Amino acid sequence: MNGPQRLNLGPALLALGAAALLVSLFLDWFKPGLTAWTSFELVDLLLALIAVGALLAVFARAVPSAGVPALSTGRTTALAAAGLLLVLLALVNHPPAAVGRSLDTGIWIALAGAVLMTAGAALDAARISFTVTFSPREPARREREPQDESAGEPETRPMRPEEPA
Repeated sequence: MNGPQRLNLGPALLALGAAALLVSLFLDWFKPGLTAWTSFELVDLLLALIAVGALLAVFARAVPSAGVPALSTGRTTALAAAGLLLVLLALVNHPPAAVGRSLDTGIWIALAGAVLMTAGAALDAARISFTVTFSPREPARREREPQDESAGEPETRPMRPEEPA
């Protein structure tokens, strides 16, 4: 690192939430063994598009020279809120394939991801900046303490020829 590196919390939360939402689609949402891909007809595709869109929005802002068109903060917030709404609706109103089945880990990870996405987008849209700054660590300076020659172990040295034993 050449200087302090800054990480804005809003886009970081948006990216983390989008990644969690995308991964959750491959996990079991309903017991036994129903993933989002096998449970839904359209909601799974919409959630995947929302997660990929949010990741692209963060990438476009982080790397402006990449040529990816950036979404406005309002559109990014709307995208994240739509993802949260879809996950909440899936919690309340199970799809036909999952009626009568209990919830599993995937839907909870999707909910956490959607909440993180929405929080990150809202922080970014409101221009509330929690910035974490990383800087190189300063090497610790230690001053040598003077050694007390009388303390510790006795010094061993070879005898000189003129010294008696």
